[in-house]
Amino acid sequence: MPPLSSRARLVDVPTTTAPLTWTTDERSDSQAEYGLDIYYGFTTPLDTTLVTSHRVTITGLTPGTWYNCRAASRDASGNLAQSADFEFLTPDETVPVVSGVIVTAISASGATIRWDTDERTAGLVEYGLTANYGSRASEGDGLLLSHSVSLTKLSAQTTYHYRVKATDYWGNWTVSEDATFTTTDVNAPVISGVMA
Repeated sequence: MPPLSSRARLVDVPTTTAPLTWTTDERSDSQAEYGLDIYYGFTTPLDTTLVTSHRVTITGLTPGTWYNCRAASRDASGNLAQSADFEFLTPDETVPVVSGVIVTAISASGATIRWDTDERTAGLVEYGLTANYGSRASEGDGLLLSHSVSLTKLSAQTTYHYRVKATDYWGNWTVSEDATFTTTDVNAPVISGVMA
């Protein structure tokens, strides 16, 4: 009979390598299949040492990529056991890129900041009367590619500094350059000196 294999699991997946561990109920060799889909396409070097506690390391992975994987062990008689397929995501150390930052819907008491990112991120806007900011507004939950944050309770005819901060799933973050906008006047013009 093939060895019985318990659930394989990954241990502390770094960016480009993935240590994989599992156990078997009898002594057997160790190998893992992996790839971008359930057809795998790659295997780790076969470790022919017959053991019940197994560990192999998958190398050469691409950061920020989903992989399919399964463990495989053969006992001394050549009987093969394979674990169920599972997926894992390698960490991404790439800083997101913010682009297309614009200010729209400027009024006497508010404005909307819009921007895009090259990967899904959570975003917020830091703003205030100086480049030290002091206030912030978040767009809420979720990781998005297109972003919009509305600023409210601003003062009329006032110049505000602002910048965008974007954070991806792995905690990599970036901020845009400081920029400014000026709220509009709340008062209508006063007409005087009209003569017929």
